[in-house]
Amino acid sequence: MKLSTRMGWTGLTIAASLAVTATTQAAMISLDFVKITNNNVEDLSDQLGATFYDSTGAFNAFGINIAANEILLAVTNDVGINSNIAEVYIDQDGLIDSQTGVLQLGGTVNFSGGGANPPNLPGANNATPPFNATPSLSADVNPGPPTNGVNAASDILGLVYELDGGLDFSDVIADLNSGELRVGYHIRSIGTADDSDSYVGFIPEPGTLALLAAGAMVMLRRPRQA
Repeated sequence: MKLSTRMGWTGLTIAASLAVTATTQAAMISLDFVKITNNNVEDLSDQLGATFYDSTGAFNAFGINIAANEILLAVTNDVGINSNIAEVYIDQDGLIDSQTGVLQLGGTVNFSGGGANPPNLPGANNATPPFNATPSLSADVNPGPPTNGVNAASDILGLVYELDGGLDFSDVIADLNSGELRVGYHIRSIGTADDSDSYVGFIPEPGTLALLAAGAMVMLRRPRQA
């Protein structure tokens, strides 16, 4: 098991919400980001986005159908400072079974899933605890024009993941809250230096997640099966 302590990363915020329809409840949760390398003077934390959706949330937000045991990660970059998200990494501890889709949800993004180069987030040891990517869950920009990456406010990369047997969106929230699930971005062509940096998204204070819904709903994590 990974350590869940988040040392030294304070003052970050979390946006989490539940949208309620007439018959179903759609869940989503958005992360903040922290810079873990220092190749550029610019800090992109305020313009980076990562939002997880359950199946109902994915349909409501993007009109796509995913299975009830799948989740959607939407990757965004609200440029801002010139930059290009080129690799997306997932650090997780048994929550996700496999990557099942790589989608262009907006703009001109063009990625392949199932791995990235390099296989782990550059500067991974600078994260606390060190970032340890699951290679099969990563995504890498396809060779070609720079517009293939997430480098404009209109660009949205979608990554679909199948959860391990018996798990659901409440487990996603719990693992984000504990630090057992983290998202990492390797970002190229940043600002004036035109260099790269790495960022990690997470919930900063385990145990403080507030979910807002019309009609009080509390999402509880069920014990995992051995």
